[in-house]
Amino acid sequence: MKRKSLKTRKGFSLTFKVSMTITVIITTLMLGMGSMTYVINHRALIAQETSQGMSIGKLAVELTENRMAQDGPEAVLGAIRSMKSDPKILEAYVTSPSGEVIVHEQPESMGNRMQSRALNAAMESRTIGVQRSVTESGGNTSLLFVAPLSASDGQISGYLHYHTDVSGALAFLHQSALQWIRLFVLAVLVALVLVRLVIVRAVHRPVRRLLKATERVAVGDFSEELETTSRDELGQLGEGFNLMNRQLGVLFRSIHQSVSELDYTSRQIVDRSETLAEADSSWPADRQDEWMKEIVSNGKRLVRVSDKLQAFLNQFQLNDQKY
Repeated sequence: MKRKSLKTRKGFSLTFKVSMTITVIITTLMLGMGSMTYVINHRALIAQETSQGMSIGKLAVELTENRMAQDGPEAVLGAIRSMKSDPKILEAYVTSPSGEVIVHEQPESMGNRMQSRALNAAMESRTIGVQRSVTESGGNTSLLFVAPLSASDGQISGYLHYHTDVSGALAFLHQSALQWIRLFVLAVLVALVLVRLVIVRAVHRPVRRLLKATERVAVGDFSEELETTSRDELGQLGEGFNLMNRQLGVLFRSIHQSVSELDYTSRQIVDRSETLAEADSSWPADRQDEWMKEIVSNGKRLVRVSDKLQAFLNQFQLNDQKY
């Protein structure tokens, strides 16, 4: 039987595969949690800014309606400037019921026709419409509010448009997200190191010891005894290896003893047979009978040793393979 040596295949180790798998799982979970947290915080921030904008709009609408009812659209410009004194208000103006600008700080904007989803929503619902937008001046992210203005007869006399700045709040949210990403990367690196240390201690070392012991068994050395200190699957595997190693040692020693006995008996038969073949008529008949009985006895001994070897082989389930 040809001995097959254990070949070391190139590839990633079990420790690396397990540690990377756990790291990928941790990374995926943390990314999912981080993304969900960011989305929740973003929605909460927009909801808070919308609520504050609504509160500002209610006060501004009341003031603007009073000014328009008393002095006309020209008097509303003071209310617009008063609104813009608030640092959160980026822009404010009033449009007619058809959407044309009738009050604006910049004269060149007068008469422009405004179109937006917030304006359409305010026209349909007769309540304040909200739309997230980017202002032309400075490119700041803002929320556009369009509040309907009612005349004394209950008819819509115009619409108050105002942008509230949310870029500062969003910048803080983004900065917090970047800080979380830094902490996330650090946590992943620490987790990777810790997971690898744990796996090396719990998996890699026992597997390496088992591999070395298996290599010694492959060359016929059954003296290796694994030290099992854990009661997990690797500990049970080590105990199973020790039991197999001891049984193989006993079996191979028995086979070695039987082969030695078989060799000795075969040599005795050959020696006696050759001697009898060379014997002449001067040999005593009783001497020839004694040697013949010895040959028969050794032959029976060979049969017993052969049966013993066959019994050893029957302990293994051997297929018709070429070794």
